[in-house]
Amino acid sequence: MRPLKLEITAFGPYKDKTILDFTLFKNQSLFLVSGPTGAGKTTIFDAIAYALYDNANGDSRNKDTFKSDFASDLHLCEVVFTFELNGKEYRIERSPQQMGPGKRGSKKYESRVAFYQEGKVTTKIKDANQEIEQLLSLTYPQFKQIVMLPQGEFKKLLESDSRDKEQIFRNIFHTEDILAFQENLKRQAAALNKTAEHARVELASSFSYLADLQDETLDKAKEQEDAEAAMARLKNIQNELIQKEGSLKADFLEKQTKLKEIENQQNEIEKYLQLKKEQECLEADSAHYHQLALQVLAFEKAQICLEAKQRFQKEKDALTQLEERLAMEQEQQGSLVTELAAKNETFEALAADFTLLPEWRKTEKQRFAQKEQFEKLHNQLAERQEIEELQKQTESCLELVATQLTAQREQQVSIQKQVEENLHAQKELALQKERYANGQQECQKLERRWNDLENLTNVLLQHQQAVEEMYQAQTQAERNNQDLMQKRILYYNNLAGMLAHDLVDGEPCPVCGALEHPQVAISIEGAPTQVELEELQNQNDEAQRHFAESSSLVGSLQKQISQLEDILSLEAKDAASEQEKAVAAWKEKAESQTRIQTAITELEQQLEQQDALFQTQKEVKEAEREYELQQRELQTKLGTYQTTVETLTSQIATLEEELAPLDFEEIQEELLALSNRIAETEQAHPLAKAEIDALEKSLAAKTSTLQSLTEQIEETNKRIDDALLDFKNQLKKAQLEEDFEASLLPEEEAVKVREECTTYQDAVKMNQKNVEDQQDVLAHFAADITSENLAEEKALVIQQLIKLEESLNQTRMQIQIAERGHLSIQSIYQKLSTSLTKYQRVQKLSEIANGTSKETGRMSFERYVLAIYYEEIVRAANVRLQQMTADRYLLIRAEEPGKGAGAKGLELDVFDHYTGQSRSVKTLSGGESFKASLALALGLSDVMQQQSGGTQIDTLFIDEGFGTLDSESLDHAIQTLVELNARGRMVGVISHVEELKMRIPAHIRVSHSPQGSHAEIKV
Repeated sequence: MRPLKLEITAFGPYKDKTILDFTLFKNQSLFLVSGPTGAGKTTIFDAIAYALYDNANGDSRNKDTFKSDFASDLHLCEVVFTFELNGKEYRIERSPQQMGPGKRGSKKYESRVAFYQEGKVTTKIKDANQEIEQLLSLTYPQFKQIVMLPQGEFKKLLESDSRDKEQIFRNIFHTEDILAFQENLKRQAAALNKTAEHARVELASSFSYLADLQDETLDKAKEQEDAEAAMARLKNIQNELIQKEGSLKADFLEKQTKLKEIENQQNEIEKYLQLKKEQECLEADSAHYHQLALQVLAFEKAQICLEAKQRFQKEKDALTQLEERLAMEQEQQGSLVTELAAKNETFEALAADFTLLPEWRKTEKQRFAQKEQFEKLHNQLAERQEIEELQKQTESCLELVATQLTAQREQQVSIQKQVEENLHAQKELALQKERYANGQQECQKLERRWNDLENLTNVLLQHQQAVEEMYQAQTQAERNNQDLMQKRILYYNNLAGMLAHDLVDGEPCPVCGALEHPQVAISIEGAPTQVELEELQNQNDEAQRHFAESSSLVGSLQKQISQLEDILSLEAKDAASEQEKAVAAWKEKAESQTRIQTAITELEQQLEQQDALFQTQKEVKEAEREYELQQRELQTKLGTYQTTVETLTSQIATLEEELAPLDFEEIQEELLALSNRIAETEQAHPLAKAEIDALEKSLAAKTSTLQSLTEQIEETNKRIDDALLDFKNQLKKAQLEEDFEASLLPEEEAVKVREECTTYQDAVKMNQKNVEDQQDVLAHFAADITSENLAEEKALVIQQLIKLEESLNQTRMQIQIAERGHLSIQSIYQKLSTSLTKYQRVQKLSEIANGTSKETGRMSFERYVLAIYYEEIVRAANVRLQQMTADRYLLIRAEEPGKGAGAKGLELDVFDHYTGQSRSVKTLSGGESFKASLALALGLSDVMQQQSGGTQIDTLFIDEGFGTLDSESLDHAIQTLVELNARGRMVGVISHVEELKMRIPAHIRVSHSPQGSHAEIKV
């Protein structure tokens, strides 16, 4: 990215539109941005960052506060930035949310963007931001680290710890997938550990469900929690119970077959008796249904005659409708003939006026030209009066400008005396700012340690509460399980009593069917119902689940405590005392920072006063030149106004002479009347012709309709004669008279009678067949079988079935308990074994990948990959650092592990050739830190261009930092920047160092005044 032009309006301290054309630098791409403090030097970089990334360059600015305080609501804040990339030109127009001019005062304007690229424009902010980021192949944080280095942030990358560098390099080299892999391993390990804990609790709970199986070998396995022995014994118990179930089931099926045989014989006898009763009822209804059949026959004959009569009447009704329509059409035909005659008479009058239209239009044109001459005269009179008024105003302005010019010259003399008296120091301000920046970093480190200690204290409290809750949950789970086992035994022992409770004398038993109950079972006092037993089971499951969750929480909190102890390099018992020390140290450092900030504020206020005085002097000179220019412009305007008035006076006299014999009002009235008459004639003539044509078409259609109706009437008369003859024939055939309709029935009643007759006949035939079939069935039964014998035998079989069913149900219940217990223990035991194996393997991988393992020196996988990139960056940075430090210093990646359990692997040391020793980069002086930071930023830029094929970094902006360099270091730094410039990169520097102003010929000079700031390019 290479800037071509920057246009800012009402942005920061710049009230008026300011244009910086970077193409004016031509081959001098190394330029200096200079000017007094607070004038708006950094604002130029802010505007570029805002245009590209919808954000400011520094961290203390908000994009919604960009609008200039010098500008009113009549002005709109806007930044327009044009740049070049890979030989193509791009343009961005962006403005923040702000108040601006509206129809009725001020109104709110929303944020706006327009990104022009390759013949298209993007106006949605989100889309434009994504397109720009993809085009530059740099995110906003990368842009701040590589292209635009903000004031006070040089040493962030140099002195940041491994964790901070990891975040910076992750965004640059896109190692998010590696981080996601590490986090995924951590989540898997936690999930597997939780699963194993749950499985242990579930296994203990599964043993308690086997209390109903009374077996010595099984009880011994449960006491020892031997899952494999329990599963083996359960399998044997299940096989023994299955054999018993088979024997009982065979006896039960034999008795069921006998019961079905008895019930079948009883049903056949009862079925024969019912059929005989039905036969007697059908014979009693025979006479009634014979009479209904005769009634249906008479109805069907009368129905045929009625249909013939209805056809005759329908044709008569159609004839009446046709005759009425014929009369109406004849009446409408007479009306059309009358209307057509009247329209022809009106059209003849319009045709006469139509021939006069050419003469009327000629007269209209003459009157319109005369009207325009009158209007021209009126306009020239108004223009002469307006210019005479401007002439008077200009004369007054001339007098005022002369007075103001005299006042400005007097003020210039006074300001010059004040400038000579004011001197202020700037070196002290730079020193205080550096001390404040270093102090801020120390404050942040102290605050992070304070937060970690506070977090450890909170986790310790949570762990204590969780342990107490776990013991309570364990006690409750054991109590609920014991209560459930006791209630379940009572429930099974009380099953017979529950059935007996609902028996009523005289009503059949739901099991055996007996009507008498001489000896019923007695309910056990205190035994639970099935609903109560299910509720106890739910409570027990909930208690077991709560105990498992409590145990898992205790383990998780214990792990957090261990991790925090490693990070803080202390034991948990010392957390409270260490926290007090951290708070005290932070407060002491914060108070020191406040004192330094106060000193900085006082120095800046002094500098602002001096800058304001210089700016006022410059503004007074500019105002003096402006007043002189205004004086010359006003004198020129007076001469122009005088000439214009004389010309207009001559033209007005000529027009007044030509229009003297004419009257404007008469011309206007005549013109209006002619225009209206022409328009009316042009519209009415074709309209009348169209109406006549339409009437003639309607009359022809009406004549055709009358002829068609006459033909239809003749055809209808013929159909009437045919229908009457057919009606008389149907009466004769049915042997009915004119009063035949008396034999008709309502439709619903006729259908009902017909269906009753058909149903009766079908029922008689079906009954006869069923009686004969049932007699054949009974013929195969034994001769001595009676209903009484069958009832006694059935009662005996039912009693035997009840006893067998009770034994069978009890056996099946025990089989289910053994089977469910075996499957449950087997499933949980397998899950527990699998979870423990997987957990141990995944936990090991997680510790290695996440840098918590001592075997890898606490370096995470992501940091290991980033360290490879980092080595390349350090090598590239050392090429420039050696040049800027006369081969004294080299940056090296720290190999010795630091104290504590925090992130490791990306810290920097510096090797000093003078001493032959390496030390921390934090020991460098202010100037040395600046050179090392600049070299590191340039090295990062070089490596990123190599690693990202689409990233082209043609520009570097540096905000301050050179004030800490001595003369020799400054030479080396400038030489480095010149070499970057020679390789085609544009380098912009903000600095107050006077030597830079002489060494760098291309300048952007920034100045400010009470009306706002101003910037211009000087080459």
